[in-house]
Amino acid sequence: MDLYRYFTILGILIVIMAFAPTFLRRLRFLTPAILYLFLGVILGPYGLGVIVLNELGSAKFVEVIAELTVIISLFTVGLKLRIPLLQKEWIAPVTMATVSMILSIAGVAFLGNYFFGMGLGEAILLGAVLSPTDPVLASVVQLRSPEDTDQLRFALTAEGGLNDGMAFPFVMLGLGVMGLEADWSISHWVKVDLLWAIFGGILIGCLFGFITSLVANFLQKEKRRVYLEDFLTIGSILLSYGLTLELKAYGFLAVFFTALTIRQLELRSSKQKNKFFRSDLPKDVLSFNEQLERIFEFISVVTVGSLVSFNRFEWDFILIAVIFLLVLRPLAVALPLLPIKLTKKERFGTAWFGVRGIGSIYYLFYAMNHGFNSEEATRALDITVWAIVLSLLAHGVSARIFSDSRR
Repeated sequence: MDLYRYFTILGILIVIMAFAPTFLRRLRFLTPAILYLFLGVILGPYGLGVIVLNELGSAKFVEVIAELTVIISLFTVGLKLRIPLLQKEWIAPVTMATVSMILSIAGVAFLGNYFFGMGLGEAILLGAVLSPTDPVLASVVQLRSPEDTDQLRFALTAEGGLNDGMAFPFVMLGLGVMGLEADWSISHWVKVDLLWAIFGGILIGCLFGFITSLVANFLQKEKRRVYLEDFLTIGSILLSYGLTLELKAYGFLAVFFTALTIRQLELRSSKQKNKFFRSDLPKDVLSFNEQLERIFEFISVVTVGSLVSFNRFEWDFILIAVIFLLVLRPLAVALPLLPIKLTKKERFGTAWFGVRGIGSIYYLFYAMNHGFNSEEATRALDITVWAIVLSLLAHGVSARIFSDSRR
C-alpha cells in the first residue's frame, strides 16, 4: 500500500485514541494493546482492507517502525530502574535475561527442528525471535514509576530491558547456520556476534549515559537553561545507538544502558546528598519519553494486527505458540530461579508474564531484510504473529486481574 495512506489512517486513529482511556476504564479486561491489535485486524486485508502491507515488500518499513518503538521503550525502561545494580533484586532479571532466554531458544529450536520439520537455522532463528520478553507491550506488569519497589514488577521490567539485546546473538546464529551471513563461522560468531557485540553495547551505553549526565550537570551549574533535556537525551539515544551499530555492537543494549546509567548516577548522587549529577534529569525526560512510547506502541501494534493472515492459517502455528507460552517459557524461567528466594506469587508471575511483542517483530523483519525471505520466512512470520496475538490476549487479561489484585 502507499505509505502516505498508511500515515493518514494512523493519524486519524491516533486522534480518535485520545478518547480511549475513558472507554478502557469501563472494560476491565481490555488493555490498550488488545484494542490496538483488533483495530489492526479490522483495518487489515481480512477486514476493511485499508491497511495492506506486503510482508516481504514492506519488510524494511516494518523493521524501522518496530526498531524505533523498541529503542524508545528500552530507554523508558532503563529510566524506571531505580534499584542499585549490586542489590540482590537484580539476580532474578539477569538470570531470566540470560539463562532463561537461552533455555527458551533451545526449546523452540528443538521443537521446530525435530517435530515441525524446520531446518536447524530456521528453528534457532524462530527461538531467538520468540524468546525475548517485550519491553513495549509488558507495560501493564512493569514498574509504574521509578519509586515502585515491587520485586515482581522490577524483575519483569529489568528482564524486558536486558533481553531485547541479549537475543541478538542468536538471531545472528540462526542466519549464520542458514548460510545468510558472509564468511560466517562459529569462532567469528563467538568473538564478534556474542562477546564483543554484547559487552561493546553495554560499555558504549554506560559511556553515553555518563556523558549525558555530566553535560546536563554542567549546563545546570552554569545556569545555561537554554537547552531542553528532551533534545539532549534523545540526541544521546541516537548517538549511542548509531555509534554502537557502526562499531558492530548491539544498539538495543547501548540504549538501555544509557538510560540505566543516567538513573544509577542520579540515584547515587541523591544518596550521597550532592548534586554532581542532576537528580531531576531522569524525571524530566521520563515523562516525555513515556508519551512518545505510547504513540509508537499504538503504531506498531496496529501494524502487527494488519499482518494477521487467515488464508495461510495452520493449526501448527497455534500449537507452537501455545507450547511456547504455556510450557517452554514458564519452565525456562521457573527452573533457573529455583535457588533464588522469591514468594509464590513472584515465582508464578515471572514464569507466566513473558509478553511477546514488538521486539519479536523487529528481529524477524531484520532477518527478512538480511536474506531470510523465502517460504520459511512467511511461516516464521505467521507463527510469530499468532504468538503475539495469543500473548496479548492471555497476558493482557491476566495482567489486568493481577494489577487489580496487587493495588
